[in-house]
Amino acid sequence: MNSSYTKIGLLFSIGFLIGGMLLLSSCKSSKVNYKNLPEWITTSISNPQYYIGIGHSKKDTNPTNYKDMANRAALQAMSEEIAVQLKGSTVLVNIEQNKQLWEDFSQVVHIQTNTQLEGYERFAYHETENDYYVGYRLSRQEYQATLAKKKREAIDKAMSFYSKGVNAEQTGSYAKAIVAYAEAIEAGKEYLSDYLYQSSVNDSTNFVKDIFRRLQDITSSITLMSLSDKWSSKYGGTFHNEVAVLTIHDIAQADFPLELSFSGNASFPRFVQSNSKGNVEVSIQKTKSKNRYEQLTIQASMSELLSKSNVNYNIRQWLSKQSMPSITCEIELLPATIYISSREQNMNQNITTSPLRQAAIEQLQQSGYQITNNPSEADFIIHIMSNTESVGQNNGFYTCKLNGTFEIRTVGGKSIMNKSLRTTQGTQLNYFNAGMNAYTEAASQLKNRIVLELETAISQS
Repeated sequence: MNSSYTKIGLLFSIGFLIGGMLLLSSCKSSKVNYKNLPEWITTSISNPQYYIGIGHSKKDTNPTNYKDMANRAALQAMSEEIAVQLKGSTVLVNIEQNKQLWEDFSQVVHIQTNTQLEGYERFAYHETENDYYVGYRLSRQEYQATLAKKKREAIDKAMSFYSKGVNAEQTGSYAKAIVAYAEAIEAGKEYLSDYLYQSSVNDSTNFVKDIFRRLQDITSSITLMSLSDKWSSKYGGTFHNEVAVLTIHDIAQADFPLELSFSGNASFPRFVQSNSKGNVEVSIQKTKSKNRYEQLTIQASMSELLSKSNVNYNIRQWLSKQSMPSITCEIELLPATIYISSREQNMNQNITTSPLRQAAIEQLQQSGYQITNNPSEADFIIHIMSNTESVGQNNGFYTCKLNGTFEIRTVGGKSIMNKSLRTTQGTQLNYFNAGMNAYTEAASQLKNRIVLELETAISQS
């Protein structure tokens, strides 16, 4: 017998015994005086027609709920007599490939202990000054008939889902087939273990083994193929493309969930679904990174496919162990294209050389940004406003100060940053030259700030 099932059986037995001991400890805390008790209590009952359970509770130990305690003890005793046991785990068939998956699968559908009793009746009780006794019984015939009815209904339901899965496969709807097969296991999970012990692996009537084979065939045929060898996105922009196609048995699959991960900083959904063409459409917003290239990974997700079904956790876990295909696409993050305009004045006179604009262009180009002279081609627009004014003179030297602002806007005109330049001063033999000195200082300041301010604005846009 497989050691894992031995452990399960041992844990179940220990748990059952401990639960019974805890329950009965309060009911049998002192020695029972059997003198003058009815025969149904004192006689060891073995009835071919009924399962029997006798419960007892001391009134001084349980003054408010002694009847409930005795009732529970009686039902516990009856459950122990029924003794529904976990079956052995040895699989009497030999599947050469995917042996571990088959063993896991057999565990998922293995019969479980059912201690929920139905149809029982109280046939007697006896009460004394200090004690309370109660007897319950359950017809063996009715109990077996109820089990047979439940099994028949569960198997019929499982077969219905199985048929839906087969029909879905025939139309190429493999995602629906996977869900239907999983729901077939869910519907009949308490009663499917008998099918695991049939000796013929190729028995076409053994729908449980056929489900296993079909799921293995489908999952091993899932493929993901990239639709391009090269992808790119603007830094801070939106990457929106049909990146890959998902097929099963070479048929494009719609509505199959996939999990996304991206190595850079961005906003994107964790899961997407393949579209009607089977293509995987990905939208990544605000793509940012210090690296020129980042990786987008796409993986078919079995757990997400089953997340909205009625399949329980254990079955989803087993199916999620199947190897799912994934692809990794490299995305080049292209620097944003910038248009820079300025109105730069010295003592209210326009400066044709535009020193602040030239300083910004030089620094941004060194950082890899593209500069355009056409605002319609830009991703972002920077506008600089500046002017100088006289401060005064001393001993023949004239001083001017420069005040200015720079604003960053989207191409649609939305302002995403508006900041002031730190005031700078220049001193020369006349006010005009003093103003130009102030521009030299302001250009140096702008070079130190412009890239950081731009990247901050883009990240917050």
